[in-house]
This record gives sequence, C-alpha cells and structure tokens, in this order.
Amino acid sequence: MAYLMSLDKAKADLTDQQRIFAETYVVTGQKKDSAVAAGYAAASAHVRAHRLLNNEKVVDYIFELVRLSNKASMVAAHHTILDLCQNAESETVRLKAADLILSRSGFGIVQESRHVHEIVDSRSDQELMESIKALAAELELKTIEGEVLSDD
Repeated sequence: MAYLMSLDKAKADLTDQQRIFAETYVVTGQKKDSAVAAGYAAASAHVRAHRLLNNEKVVDYIFELVRLSNKASMVAAHHTILDLCQNAESETVRLKAADLILSRSGFGIVQESRHVHEIVDSRSDQELMESIKALAAELELKTIEGEVLSDD
C-alpha cells in the first residue's frame, strides 16, 4: 500500500495532460507520440515533450511508475529463474539459475580461491647445511655428510 501512496503523491500536482504523457511515455518510450497522446498539438509535440521531461514533477512521476514496473518485473524474473532452475533440460542452465538464486539471496556459490605462500630463506647453502646438522644432532638422528638417515 505504501507504493500506491507514493504513486498518488507523485501524480498529485500533475495536470491530466502531464499524467497521461508520463504514463504513455513509460509504456512506449516515445516522447513525441506520448505528447500527442496526452493531447498536445502534433506540430509542437517534440518541444512539449522536451519541456515535460525537464519538469521535475513529471520526471518524479515517471521514475515512480518505472520503479513500480521494475518491482513487478522482478517477481516475474524471479519466477522465470526458478522455472529454469527446476525444469531446464541443460544442466549448465539449471546450475546457472541456481547460482543466480543463491547470489541474489546472499548465498552465492564460493568461487575457487587460491592462496600462495612463498617462504623466502636467504641463508646460504653452507648455513642451511649447518642448520640441518644442528637439528639432526638435537633430534639424535644419524647423518652421513649432511644427509639425514631414518631408522626405518
């Protein structure tokens, strides 16, 4: 009901011609034809349409009509996507429809994510060999020239 009240408010200060122009323009998208449909003279309809589209009250009414039309279209679009999700022959189409439903609900399919961790050790080969020998000694592992032997 709030939508109807804002629509009524948007058209409250319009003349009948302005209202008809706006309503026709939203349906057809044709400036001049909308002005003629609203009762303006065909010879000056393009000028009148230009003026009407610069009138803040007319533009507000047009935006409100479009907003309401979009809300109604969203419901139809949602039902179309649901139908595709459930009935499409192609598995790819069904999956894409399901992804659209989930993403618009805030539960989008997680895309593949890769994290690369790079460990940079600036020690020289000699320093690394000494570290290996120290660890092997600490763990009491047998070594032969820097190679660690397992007990297995």
